[in-house]
Amino acid sequence: MEKSIGLGTGTGIWLLGMYIEEVYMTPELAQELLGKYNTHNRDMNNIHVNYLATQMTSGLWVEKSGLAIKFDENMRMVDGQQRLQGIIVSGVPQNLLAISNVDEKAFEILDTQRTRTAADSFKIKGYPYHVQLAAITKRYMVLLRDSLDFHKSSKKYKITPSLQLVEYESNKEHWDDILLKGLKLNSAFNTLTTTDYCGFMSFLIRNRGQSVEKVLAFFNQFATLEHCEYQAIDEARRRLVNIRNSNRNRRNKKTGITDEIKTSHISTAWNAYNSNIKDLEGVRFDTLNFFM
Repeated sequence: MEKSIGLGTGTGIWLLGMYIEEVYMTPELAQELLGKYNTHNRDMNNIHVNYLATQMTSGLWVEKSGLAIKFDENMRMVDGQQRLQGIIVSGVPQNLLAISNVDEKAFEILDTQRTRTAADSFKIKGYPYHVQLAAITKRYMVLLRDSLDFHKSSKKYKITPSLQLVEYESNKEHWDDILLKGLKLNSAFNTLTTTDYCGFMSFLIRNRGQSVEKVLAFFNQFATLEHCEYQAIDEARRRLVNIRNSNRNRRNKKTGITDEIKTSHISTAWNAYNSNIKDLEGVRFDTLNFFM
């Protein structure tokens, strides 16, 4: 395979001294290219590969993204190994661009370019509160992911800006409403962030089948917007405030509270509230819990 004709598809053109061609990439061809040209590259990120494979099998993969498999002057692969591995894992062929004769210095700069964030994606789509929407959809999706195995906090499922955008656009009315509720709760009691309030409420409503009214009554009591009838809610609030204040008094320590502790304390209080247990008998805050 001569470098002057790239991968030899016969479909290419020369631009800026590079050879650009369209390739129908089968799993077999992807395996051949990885074995032959992927000789000096970073380790494969299996989490990202599995994510790409899922995108391909679920029909979410975008062929017209402009992304290309790139090779330098010596046909060393400098970009695209994980896309090829994703094709192998998925078993689904894809039409890709291949660019040959790329400057070998590209290998040094490709991984340093800024990645588009979820907030960027929301802003590009023209949504107001793009930063908040990106944060609350991610908090919800992390809770959903980790509920499968909370103690191990599995990172098997990759949460990406595109998935967050799909989540928001599929449930826009919910997210617009829950953000307003979260902002109000946070303004009353900010030991939990707006992101926390929205994530917890969404998880209980969307994935535990609880009514909006019941969930909002719980968090109104936690945020002191309503009279609190449950000792576990008071205790969760007191403990979180103490943890926050204790962290503030430590030098060279972050002043925040970990998501794990927040989730455990709020879920403990919720489980008592959901079971209509108004005192603290049998309620334990010293173990990691998750929502019933």
